[in-house]
Amino acid sequence: GFHRRPLNEPAVAFASDLGQTIFQEALLEGNMRTFFGLSENFKTQDEPAYCGLGTLAMALNTLAVDPGRVWKGVWRWYHEDMLDCCKPLDNVKQDGIPFDAWLCLARCNGATVAAKHASESSEDEFREVVRTVASCNQVVLTVSYSRKTMNQTGDGHFSPIGGYNAARDMVLIMDVARFKHPPHWVPLCKMFESMTLLDPSVAKDRGYAVLSSGQCCNSIGFSISQVTGSFSKFVEYFSCKLEPMMESVQDASQLPWHICFNLPASVASFVVTFHDLNSKGSMFASEDDCFEAELKRDLAQTRQAIMEQLQEHPLYRAIEAKVTPTAPLPVAIQNGMLMILGAGHLNLLPSAVHELLAPLLRWQDTQDPLHGDLQTLLTQLESLAELRAAMSPAGGNESTCCSEPPAPIQ
Repeated sequence: GFHRRPLNEPAVAFASDLGQTIFQEALLEGNMRTFFGLSENFKTQDEPAYCGLGTLAMALNTLAVDPGRVWKGVWRWYHEDMLDCCKPLDNVKQDGIPFDAWLCLARCNGATVAAKHASESSEDEFREVVRTVASCNQVVLTVSYSRKTMNQTGDGHFSPIGGYNAARDMVLIMDVARFKHPPHWVPLCKMFESMTLLDPSVAKDRGYAVLSSGQCCNSIGFSISQVTGSFSKFVEYFSCKLEPMMESVQDASQLPWHICFNLPASVASFVVTFHDLNSKGSMFASEDDCFEAELKRDLAQTRQAIMEQLQEHPLYRAIEAKVTPTAPLPVAIQNGMLMILGAGHLNLLPSAVHELLAPLLRWQDTQDPLHGDLQTLLTQLESLAELRAAMSPAGGNESTCCSEPPAPIQ
């Protein structure tokens, strides 16, 4: 095995005499404000291919985004193994994560993201972004780049930018692969050039993203599970399998039940409740063991309120009315209902199905706490849909087996 790797030019080690001089100069320029929050949360990626996850965990913790889930003990804190919304962790561990999937992951976990591929930007524009971010402490700038232009071994990598020396036009890379390289300064022009190189896994260039803390994007009652990478199966089922199903449905009021009853196993596990996660076991601590009694009671009351609101929703009642002991559903009613609402929101439903279900698909007039959870779920689905469009060969215009969906529900 290796114990670190040489840090070659043009990089300058942060702790070297020159690196400290560059830091002092940048500090006097006012271009190191972003450094201090990042340094408080600086971490080493947990797996060789987890640079993207390590960078995102570091950024989210720096922005003080509450994950809404317990990490260990009683603490809610972002860890790489919690970041599985857009790509299964086993796949990330094997292949890493491309830039567009990383952006999806950031949005799924409560960050507001402004991002550009290198081909959509310029060196001058990137310099202005760096200057702006380095001089404030409310946002985090992350980069997806190739190490090749830095005269370093390996290729694709993610890390946050921790500061900027304007006089020397150098940026500080807070390298999350600390087992390989320490934090180091590089010329901004090299940093931008490194983003222009194609990621061979997706044949696209890389880019940069400015993250800020958005509305809390972590639900109390339910969430998306991408353990099996099931979003594509979710899209296929709701886009392509429902129209033929209508031919065998004699009563339109039975359609929501039929949709749930025929859910394939790979789709049925796509939306999960936190009760599902706890009952199946998790690497994270159980809420029963971790939360203080008062907080645990409040959480239970909130989830009970969400469940009661779900049960009052007309779509839930339509499904429940057709459930019989002799034909159990492969999914909890609330999970099936949420998938139908999500499919309607993404305009996946065929026109005929949408027309029949339209009165049952409204969610905008729901009240908190259900409204907040629905917003979170739909934000996650939108992020996955954007990722699917970005990663498709036709730029998202791939053909489907169904007719065009209707306009979004207002």
